[in-house]
Amino acid sequence: MHQLQQLRWYARLVRLAPCLVIFALALEGYCLAIRRLEWPSGAALAAAGAAACALAFANALNDLVDIAIDRVNYPARPLVSGPIHARAAGRLVALLAVASLACALAASARMFWLTLLALLGAAVYSLWASRVALLGNLIVALLYSCAIIAGYCVAPGGTLPAIPFAGSFMFMLGREFVGTISDAAGDRLGGRVSVCMLWGQRRVLGAGLVLALLASATLLSAGWFGSLAYARLYCASMVCSSVLPLLYAVAALWRDARIENIRAVGLRLRIIFVLNLGSFLLLIPARA
Repeated sequence: MHQLQQLRWYARLVRLAPCLVIFALALEGYCLAIRRLEWPSGAALAAAGAAACALAFANALNDLVDIAIDRVNYPARPLVSGPIHARAAGRLVALLAVASLACALAASARMFWLTLLALLGAAVYSLWASRVALLGNLIVALLYSCAIIAGYCVAPGGTLPAIPFAGSFMFMLGREFVGTISDAAGDRLGGRVSVCMLWGQRRVLGAGLVLALLASATLLSAGWFGSLAYARLYCASMVCSSVLPLLYAVAALWRDARIENIRAVGLRLRIIFVLNLGSFLLLIPARA
């Protein structure tokens, strides 16, 4: 029982659920690159594993660096309230970096270099860029959206999934903007300068929601202007899983923009991002 509880704490440290989402996103990137649905190759599975381990590395390293800030913003996180010590977390960070590079090397040379850049970007974010307004948000959004490029790196002669990448980047950047509002208290304590401090709560909230809507519009354009096998179904899926929930969030915050509601919208944005994975499965081109 004790070992099971310990595993749960480690799963919370690396944020296991987002890592599984990134694993799925990398596999979808592979299908989008080869322009058809099929069982992923061994290289694609290795690339997805590398992407998931890289995100776990980034999450654990960030918690290790931000213990003081998390005491204010996220007091329930494992390194603040749990039985995991900083030394054990450091060993896990090193293990995840090695595992990520090993999986990437097994996938392809391109995937290895992409993973190495992602690990370096995560380290730069945790050690410095998270304290710089906008730069840290851009790095996080880029790291998340690069997961869809992982599948492309192992698809011989594949097509770069530019629209899903751009849509994912804008959506995650919007999510990052909204997140700076609820993190403001801890950011001030840690000496960070966030976009919320520079622009103000309302402007940041508006910018985040506009970016999320632009991301949905970008993804919808693939259905309107692209030649998809299931264009109408794809557009309907995007409207139901992304556009309508976003418009509902805008309407809710227009009536009441208290911090609790802003946090609830941040959670909804994460759910919408996951739901978009289902819509991506319909981005299959029509046969000539």
